[in-house]
Amino acid sequence: MGDTEHGENTGSPARTIALASMTDAQRAELAKALGPEGMLVARGRDRFVVRERLALGMVPFSIVALLALGLASFADACWPVQTWIWAALYAVACLPIAYVATRALAVSLAARRMPIAPGVYVTSEDVIVAHARSAAVLRVVPVTAVAAVGTPRRLPLSSHAELTVWMEHEPAETLSVPALEADATVGAIERAREPLGQADRAARRRDPLGELKRTTVWEKASTAAPSSELPRAIAVSGVVALALGALVLTLLDAAADRVAVQSAIAGNDVHALRCYVEHGGVHAAHVASNALPHAAYERAVASGDLAQLGAYVEEYPEGPDTERARVDWIAGEYASARDDAWRLRAFLARFPDAPQRDEARARLPRLALEAAIAADDVGSYAFVAREHPGTSEAAEASRRRTDRYARVLDALVTRGGRAEAIAFFRALFAYLEAHETHDVLVRFRTPSSELLRDFDRVASDLAEQPVEPIGPSFSRRLSERREALVFDRLRTAFEQVAPRDVLPVVRGQQLPDALSDEERAAMLAPYLDDPDGLRAATEALDRDRDADSGEPEIRIDYEIVPDGRLFTSSRERAGDPALAAALGRLGLDRPDEIDEPDDRAFAGFLVRFDIEMRTPLEPGATEPPPRARFRVEVAPPPSFELDAGEGRASASAVYEAMATEAFDRLGAELSAAFFGAASLGAGSDGAGSDGAGSDGAGSLGAGSDGAGSDGADATIP
Repeated sequence: MGDTEHGENTGSPARTIALASMTDAQRAELAKALGPEGMLVARGRDRFVVRERLALGMVPFSIVALLALGLASFADACWPVQTWIWAALYAVACLPIAYVATRALAVSLAARRMPIAPGVYVTSEDVIVAHARSAAVLRVVPVTAVAAVGTPRRLPLSSHAELTVWMEHEPAETLSVPALEADATVGAIERAREPLGQADRAARRRDPLGELKRTTVWEKASTAAPSSELPRAIAVSGVVALALGALVLTLLDAAADRVAVQSAIAGNDVHALRCYVEHGGVHAAHVASNALPHAAYERAVASGDLAQLGAYVEEYPEGPDTERARVDWIAGEYASARDDAWRLRAFLARFPDAPQRDEARARLPRLALEAAIAADDVGSYAFVAREHPGTSEAAEASRRRTDRYARVLDALVTRGGRAEAIAFFRALFAYLEAHETHDVLVRFRTPSSELLRDFDRVASDLAEQPVEPIGPSFSRRLSERREALVFDRLRTAFEQVAPRDVLPVVRGQQLPDALSDEERAAMLAPYLDDPDGLRAATEALDRDRDADSGEPEIRIDYEIVPDGRLFTSSRERAGDPALAAALGRLGLDRPDEIDEPDDRAFAGFLVRFDIEMRTPLEPGATEPPPRARFRVEVAPPPSFELDAGEGRASASAVYEAMATEAFDRLGAELSAAFFGAASLGAGSDGAGSDGAGSDGAGSLGAGSDGAGSDGADATIP
């Protein structure tokens, strides 16, 4: 049995004879000469297992690789089938198996075409190499070319032994012989390769190929060694491996897909089934239309959660269990909403065709009225009357709404509200009851910067010393921002007068700027010669100078006027040398680190609010509705604190603090105005109940930079 083949061999007299070039008689003679009865020195037949031992040794590894690749994602619902690139991986794993299979088939077919059994034959004259893998040719090498014979090697778990024959200029050949005959075979080959004379050789044994050597076949035989069949065998086995890889992939995908989908269906695994559909399983269409919706339904029912049941109905509108799920879902939603007006209303909006719709609509007015009674809110009563007209509940809600306004009005009368305010609120409540969707707008008219410049001039004249200007701190931009603070105080104060549901106060658009003196004079000029007409025109101008918005309004004109007070820092002047020296001796502070004195003065002021409450003129009405007008004045307290940190407070920060302190008193002043406090009547000249207009010293907090620690009096001229 030979292990290798080489190409061209010019150093040996060996010949390569194609069996196809021989006649039938020559092949028969060759078979007889090399048969069991022939005159042979040694014979070793090809044994496939031995010749392909490397490929056979790789087969177990190939099987393990196939199993590892196949089980990597077997029955994974998110990977039900593998892509065709895996066929190449399976082909690589199948390559040893394909090689063994193709070689076994090729050797078997070649052996059937040969007149002798494939193997290596040693005669008294030649070594005849007749391998089935050598394309059915004989390689005849003179026995004298044998260089050596190896020691026999017993094959494990076999009754045969191997021995190697080395030949000059030829590849070595390995013979597989019975183990009991191995030593005798080695001796016979050694004797045959010894050089003998012609007479001795003829006497020893006749040449089995003698007749063949005298024919033209021998003369025409090639001296080149047979070409190797290994490249072609590898190429063929590669093609076979690819086919096997594709077959394995197809079978494995079919099995994995079936196991994956059956496992997911058996376990009602919604995630696995959804993953199977998304990744294109073989049965994805069936799973998407049947198995997946059913599993989702079972999961939703098992959870006992109406939200999950509803999610199932919305996600699978055509599912096999959708109709049953929809019935159960609607029934559950109705059961949870039937005792609550808002939830029942939402139920009807969501399920307008629900079987329970008639029952729900019949229950809704009573539930809505009960909710409105619990809230005792005019808006809730109005909602019931508007949404359920013609029902007894709507009539009851309207009656309770009217009673709600009446109770609030009675409370105002009981508290001693002014007659003008009571008349206005009576008209306002009547309007709001008739127009339930309206709010009461609060609209401000911001003071002009021209008036603020006049303020600074007057304040400086009164103080007879430099005063920090107030104009920059009450610019139009800052004033409009500060009006948000005023609105909050107003809304809180009105809540003390009437609840928010009865008096819905909201912020409205700014009122136009006030008329200048020139504009006012021009509008009244036509009436200068008519005193009665001038008085009427003046009243009309004051009353109706702004267009009616068509909404109930609270109009607020306010102005900032000096009240004669002067605010200075109450901290001791640090520039006093005696004080600085004393502090230095005590180690409390170094004289050079003491703050500079704060000599600034700030003008005291009061904010005068002229408030007018009005309702729109109803269509067809001849008399204007009642209006309420009153004035409220607030001012900063005589002293307050301002923390400006380590630095000296800016003038704007000081005036901002003064304004905040004043506005904090607005609620109390409004209550007093509504309920008749004598000190705060319309047109009063005082600055508020705290005596802001009294003589005395105002004070700022300890945060002003540059002031001393003990305070200095500030006199008011």
